[in-house]
Amino acid sequence: MDATVRKPYPTDLTDLQWEIIQVVLPAARPGGGPGRWTSGR
Repeated sequence: MDATVRKPYPTDLTDLQWEIIQVVLPAARPGGGPGRWTSGR
């Protein structure tokens, strides 16, 4: 089994649903900080 493929959750959104709701989501703010967690690899 390919590790990158997973069974979808019932709450997953489709690409079309993301396109519809993106107009009400706030824009990403510039900057940001370093990641909190390491990948463990």
